[in-house]
Amino acid sequence: MRGEARSYAAASLTLLAIGCLPKLPNPAVEECPQAGTAESPCAPSASAPSPMFRRDTRHTAQSTALGPSVGRVKWTVDAGRAIHSTPAVATDGTVYFGSHDRLFRAVTPDGSVSWTFTNGESHTSAAIRNDGVIYTASEEFGSLYLYALNPTGTLRWKAAIGEKTHASPTISRTGTIYLCSHDRNLYAFEPDGKLRWKTVVGECHSSAAIGVDDTIYVGSEETNRLYAVQADGTIAWGFPVDASIESSPALGSDGTIFVGANDGRLYAVNPDGTLKWSFETGGKVVSSPAVSAGWDGGLVGCAPGVVFVGSRDGKLYAISPSGTKAWDYQTDAGISYSSPSLDREATTYVGSLDGNVYAIDCNGSLKWKVATGGPISNSSPALSDDGTIYVGSDDGRLYAIGE
Repeated sequence: MRGEARSYAAASLTLLAIGCLPKLPNPAVEECPQAGTAESPCAPSASAPSPMFRRDTRHTAQSTALGPSVGRVKWTVDAGRAIHSTPAVATDGTVYFGSHDRLFRAVTPDGSVSWTFTNGESHTSAAIRNDGVIYTASEEFGSLYLYALNPTGTLRWKAAIGEKTHASPTISRTGTIYLCSHDRNLYAFEPDGKLRWKTVVGECHSSAAIGVDDTIYVGSEETNRLYAVQADGTIAWGFPVDASIESSPALGSDGTIFVGANDGRLYAVNPDGTLKWSFETGGKVVSSPAVSAGWDGGLVGCAPGVVFVGSRDGKLYAISPSGTKAWDYQTDAGISYSSPSLDREATTYVGSLDGNVYAIDCNGSLKWKVATGGPISNSSPALSDDGTIYVGSDDGRLYAIGE
């Protein structure tokens, strides 16, 4: 171990010398006491209602909040250009999001902008640590950076990445930040911004999900594979599909990995990398699946383990844990990268290219829909503790939807 540590330190010094890593002090102990525990300041926020893309490290998109029974627009924030970022919601209700206007914003629950940070065009979603530090990635003058921002909006550090990314950072229980890039690498960063490792997985649009054993799962749009990567960066296996993967994987309670592909299928893969089942939709599946905790108030679509996913055919699908269709709901246009989110009664919220946010109960019936001023091509709904739903639209506005 000492030899490995010396080798790692030497490699880090070399990278620092050539400018590949930020010149930062090494705060490993001070930055992250109780590393690997839920209490660590560098762990994913345990109290934030929506601390990262797909809400948790397994990417279930399960919320403990109850969404609004009737949908109406409470307020909007105009960013001027398309919002592809999925909002992150902090413990105090602050909403964080990036935009194509090159600004990252912090917005209060009443719709007031607290601060902005200039960080370049953003396609990705933020992630929030226990201590309130925010991670976000964006393109700055042709270069891609992962930023760490303090809750006041000041820069903590930034780390360079090879090319643009549409993936969002995921924080592990140990505080490691995982991010996929179009430069073909999956990156692992320490909480102080130092590069831990990078592993080639092919050009990657997918955001990493993390299992209880710290295995990282990510899809590749170049190699057409779902990868399982160990915490040291070693690839455990790669499961091949028949088309590129732009969807981000989600994990069931039994460790099953669910991911969509451009062949129009949702795949369920066992933890050993073998196929459990696949389900065919009528269009490409670039939307990321959500896995329900279940609700006692309904039929088969309300059972625990039901998987919800959108398709470019415009349908939201509810698929049973055995891979059979529980129901589908047709929207008025395709469902693209906007991905379903679930409240505690397994009501699904999803955006469509028709510009609407849909609320569909776990029996497959429409509760309400709310129109925005443009297609919802990328942003996914995020729930706050009070049930407010936040989502970005291609019309350049962040919408707060509630009763």
